[in-house]
Amino acid sequence: MTTHPTASTRRFDLLPVATDLRTKIVLTLFAVVAAYAVGDHLVQRKLLSGRFIQLERDEAVRDMERVTAAITDQLAQLDRLCVIQASREDARAFVTTEDEARSGIDLDGGTLETERVDLLFFCALDGRVLWGAIRDPETGGPLTLREFPNERLSLSHPLLTGGARPAADGILSTEHGPLLAAARSVGAPGGEGAAGGTLILGRFLAGEVMGRIASQTGVSFARWQLDGQALPAEEAEVLDDVTASVDPVVREHSDDELHVYTELADIRDQPSMLVRAQVRREISRMGAATVRYSLQSTLAACLLLLLVLNKVLGSTILDPLTRLTDHAVAVGAGDDLQARLELERNDELGVLGREFDRMTERLAVSRSDLLRTARTAGMSEIATGVLHNVGNVLNSASVSTAVLGEKARDLGASDLSALADALSRHADDLASFVAEDPRGVHMRPFVEALAHDLAASQASIVSEVEALSGGLEHIRELIHSQQALAGRGGVKEPCALHERVEEALGFCTRAIPPESDLEIVRDYEEFCDVLLERHKVVEVLINLIQNARQAMEEGGRTPRRLELAVRRGDSRHVRVEIRDNGVGIAAEDLSRIFALGFTTRPDGHGFGLHSASNAATEMGGSLSVHSDGLGCGARFVLELPLERVRQEVEA
Repeated sequence: MTTHPTASTRRFDLLPVATDLRTKIVLTLFAVVAAYAVGDHLVQRKLLSGRFIQLERDEAVRDMERVTAAITDQLAQLDRLCVIQASREDARAFVTTEDEARSGIDLDGGTLETERVDLLFFCALDGRVLWGAIRDPETGGPLTLREFPNERLSLSHPLLTGGARPAADGILSTEHGPLLAAARSVGAPGGEGAAGGTLILGRFLAGEVMGRIASQTGVSFARWQLDGQALPAEEAEVLDDVTASVDPVVREHSDDELHVYTELADIRDQPSMLVRAQVRREISRMGAATVRYSLQSTLAACLLLLLVLNKVLGSTILDPLTRLTDHAVAVGAGDDLQARLELERNDELGVLGREFDRMTERLAVSRSDLLRTARTAGMSEIATGVLHNVGNVLNSASVSTAVLGEKARDLGASDLSALADALSRHADDLASFVAEDPRGVHMRPFVEALAHDLAASQASIVSEVEALSGGLEHIRELIHSQQALAGRGGVKEPCALHERVEEALGFCTRAIPPESDLEIVRDYEEFCDVLLERHKVVEVLINLIQNARQAMEEGGRTPRRLELAVRRGDSRHVRVEIRDNGVGIAAEDLSRIFALGFTTRPDGHGFGLHSASNAATEMGGSLSVHSDGLGCGARFVLELPLERVRQEVEA
C-alpha cells in the first residue's frame, strides 16, 4: 500500500530547517552588525576624512591660484593704463621734443595720484630719464630706487622698450618691496613713425594694492622678496620645497589654519617673491563632524535593525525573496547585466538565484556580442567619414604644396649668386665700378628688380604656407572632434559665418585653375558674430561645396555658377544656402540623398553628404536639399542655431 505524507508531516519535515535558519540568522546578525559598525567607522575615518582633507588642500591651492591670478590681473590693469597714457598726444610730444622745448609742454603729472600709481618715468630711447617720479605708497612722500636712477636707465634695463620690443611688464624686486611695473613705447605725435621713448608705470605690491587683492579674492596673504633678506623661520624652512615644486605647496600651520606657498618670477624670469596664503580649515572640521555623525547614525540604525529582525524571524524567508525580486527589477530597469545576486543557499531560493545569475550572464554575453558588432559598424562609419573629410582638405593642401615647390624653385637664387660674384670681383674698386662701369651702373636697377621679385615670391609663399597651415589645422580638428565624440561636445567660439563660408570655399577652389569658367556669386547678410563649432561648420560647408562642384562638372553647363548666401532665418536660426546649376537631383533620390553609401556618381562613395547631415544634427541644426529635377541644379540649406556672443559691458 502506498502512503502519502500528510500536511502535518510536511510541516514537521520543514521545522528543523526553519529552526536552523533562525539560529543562524540570530548569530550571524549580531556578528555582521558589529563588524559592519566597526568597519564602516574605520573606512569612513580613513577614506571620508582623507577626502575632506584632500578637498580642503585642493581648495587651498585654488585660493592661492586666485591670489596669483589677482596679482597678474593687477599687472594687466597697470599695462592697460600704460597703453592709454603712452598713446596720449602730449606724451608723444613730450618724448620727441628737444630738451629746451620740452618744458613748454603741459605734461599731466597727476597720474601718480589720480591713477594710484607709485612710479612714473618717461625715458628716451638711449635710456635718458626725461621725467620721473616715485612715491612712497604708505606716506605719499618721494622715494628713490636703485633700479630707477634719476639721470639714465641702463640700455639693458628690462623695462626699456623700442624696436622689436614695444612693450614689457612684470615684477621687479626693489629695496622698498616688490614693484608691479609695465612699460610701453611712446611714438611720435599723430601715431606715425618710430618710437620716440618709453613710458614706465609701477605700483608697489603693498598696502592698498595687497588690500584690494585680498578683498577681491577673499584670501588673506603675505609676501616676501627673495633678494637675500632673512625670511621668517617657517617660510625659510619651506622655501626649498616651494622652489622645487611646480604647484603650490600646502603646509598645516595649525588645527585651524593651512598655509599655502608659491613662488613668483620677476620680469627677468628669476625667482622674485614668496607668497603665502592663509586658509581657514573649515572643510576638515566639517569632515570630522560628518564622520562623527555617520558613526552615531550607523550605530542607531544597526541597533534598530537588530531589534526588528530579532522579533521578525519570519523575514528570514521573505528577505531572500525580496532580494531576488529587487535584483530582478533592478536588472530590468537599470539594464545592468553584470550585477550578480550570488544567493548562497541550498534551498529552492538558492537554486532560483543561481539560475537567475546564469541567465543574466548568458544574456550579457549575447548583448556583448551584439554591441561589439554594432560598435565595429559605427567605428567603420566614423573612420570612413573622417577619411572622406580629410581627403577633401588634402586636395587643397596638395595644391599649396605644389605651389610652394614651384615658388621655391623660382626664388632667383642664381641671380643673387651672380650679383655676389660680380661684387666680389670688384671688391677693391666697388665705388668706381658702380659709378662708372656700364655693368655697375645697371647693378642698382638689377638689385631693385631682384628685391621686388623676392618680396613678391615671399608674399606668395607666406600666403600658401598660411593656406597649408589652415588645411592641416582643419585636418587636426576633424580627427580631434571624432576622438572627443564619445566624451563631450565640440567647443563653440565666436565666428563670422560668412568668413567660414569663404574658408571652406578656399579649400575647395584652390585646385581650380585661374582660367576656369566657375562664376561665384556671394550674398552675405551682415550681422553680429555667433557661437559655432568652427571646424565642424567648415567640414559641412566643404562637403556641400565639393558636392556642388562635382554636380556642375557632371552637368556640363557653361558658365558654371555657384551661389553662396548667408541669411538670418527665424529669430533663433541662421541659414547658409549653397546653390549650383549642375546636374540636379531626381525626385525619387531627394529622400535618400543623405543616406550612408547613397551616391549617383560612378566614382562616389556616399559618405560626404551623410557625414555633413550628421554633423549639422550634432550642432543642433539641420541640413536640407531642394531640386526641381535633373538638369535644374540643386540648393542645399544648412540651418544652425543663432546663438549670439554675449556683449560684455565696457568698464
